[in-house]
Amino acid sequence: VQILKHSGINSSDAEVLTLYNVTEAESGEYVCKVSNYIGEANQSAWLTVTRPLAKATEQS
Repeated sequence: VQILKHSGINSSDAEVLTLYNVTEAESGEYVCKVSNYIGEANQSAWLTVTRPLAKATEQS
């Protein structure tokens, strides 16, 4: 498993990519590339990071 983008990545499980404390800067395309003696394959996914919604305040 080759991780092409690094930022708070926990890669202890080869089949899981966990991102912590991400910001909008980490938005984009992530590609999983695997290879062995038979060949190689890749799959991409898009990640969109948005700002959290503001909490509603009580009105008296």
